[in-house]
Amino acid sequence: ELGINRTDPVSSPILLNNEKWIDIASSWGSTTAIKSDHTLWSWGNWGKQLTPIQIGTDNDWKKVHSAYYTVMAIKNNGTLWEGNPGEPLTQVGTDNDWKYIFTIESEWFGIKNNGTLWENGIQIGTDNDWKSIVHDHFWDAKFAIKEDKTLWYWSGSTSSPPVQMNSDQDWKQVGVNYKKTDYVMSSSGEYIYYE
Repeated sequence: ELGINRTDPVSSPILLNNEKWIDIASSWGSTTAIKSDHTLWSWGNWGKQLTPIQIGTDNDWKKVHSAYYTVMAIKNNGTLWEGNPGEPLTQVGTDNDWKYIFTIESEWFGIKNNGTLWENGIQIGTDNDWKSIVHDHFWDAKFAIKEDKTLWYWSGSTSSPPVQMNSDQDWKQVGVNYKKTDYVMSSSGEYIYYE
């Protein structure tokens, strides 16, 4: 749902509005985004909201991620927040050093300013050079990239440590989609898919 008061399919990219946005997260039936003034907005919500509405009045949002019925966000002060699409968020814990967040259904993954990796509030290993992470919920496969651009994988509980997938040091991005296909992109822009 595009947030432009229409529900019909759009086959090519169109400019949604003239607003400036700094982060956006879409999931099944809903989208949550942060404007350049650091306010939080939502639309879609399974057809209930066809245009963007502001969520609360705070103007200090920095990062956002959403999946299914969950939205998680980080504020400028490093605190972590959670809620349902289109509804106000509540703070998760008291830590104020979060810099990266990824959520999928009832699970969430974060990276702190010191580079440590966390799953549902539990630290994973002791390494402190993590850059990004995604989780393929269907396969329970977790992929992460370190600051040195190496690619890592693990599955199962937080007691299962990540293992390096290969010796390459040119990984730039890793992602998953709902067709049960995972992909990684190298620094040269080459995509590699895993099914």
